[in-house]
Amino acid sequence: FFSRETDVIKYLVHIDIDELFYTEKKSVLDHFEWLSQNGIDQITYANHEGVPEKIDTKDYFREVSLFRRNHLTLPLNNKAREGVKFWTDRTKHHQYLLFYDNGKSAVKISDSATPESVHSWFLPPPLKREGYADRGGLVGYPK
Repeated sequence: FFSRETDVIKYLVHIDIDELFYTEKKSVLDHFEWLSQNGIDQITYANHEGVPEKIDTKDYFREVSLFRRNHLTLPLNNKAREGVKFWTDRTKHHQYLLFYDNGKSAVKISDSATPESVHSWFLPPPLKREGYADRGGLVGYPK
């Protein structure tokens, strides 16, 4: 995210070539400006998975319309549990998401932020680390 005023990078998030970042804000700039205005130095986004409905998918960003929502974002009710069971029963190791389920984090650029992995950052106190974002996230498209 570049600051509109200074044209300087303010936040960084690791996104793979087969992932999209989305937010319910009008633009990602609005989203990251909101994080900055609220003093949030790091936030983790839930990852969801695209489910191709045919074997020969040429452009998964355009052709995939079925998605598995991250289990941490599902309501705690019987219908959601049945949906998770449907997907876990289809895999040998009873996985719900096939790739990863711990999300990815955006971090505010600072001298003290260091990567822990592609999924999270180490921030020493007093930097503010938020939990999962309740809106927006990453969508992965299995190849």
